[in-house]
Amino acid sequence: MKKNMSSSSIKGKPLQNSSKAVQFFSDNLEFMTTPYGVNRVLKEKDSSILIIDVRSARNYAEGQIPGAINIPCDEHNDFEGDEKTFVGLEKDKLHYVYCYTLLCNLADKASKKFASLGYPVKAMRGDGTAGFRRATPLRNRLSP
Repeated sequence: MKKNMSSSSIKGKPLQNSSKAVQFFSDNLEFMTTPYGVNRVLKEKDSSILIIDVRSARNYAEGQIPGAINIPCDEHNDFEGDEKTFVGLEKDKLHYVYCYTLLCNLADKASKKFASLGYPVKAMRGDGTAGFRRATPLRNRLSP
């Protein structure tokens, strides 16, 4: 069986395995969201989705996405421990998880941990609360 490879090549090597690219981007769309996706959920008042903020309690207190539940990374070993219970998560809801910035991977770590425990998750890409501010109209800014 021949893999679906790009017909172009560099130095005799295919530029890309198109089948793997399709799977990668399909997975990305299934397991990731953006500040715009979060804003849409908030506008639609979608009760099947919970917003989870994994920043420290101090940062959460300084401002968060409206309605977000705080599960602080610093109180949960950056989600790398053996914990099996996280107050606020619900197995029958989808959880949109966000952290500090575009370069922060705490949302990914938390999402991996939550998914391993059977919680449906999407990690938010797009610069945490700063990305959310840019994606929302002024009246929907972060809660104090």
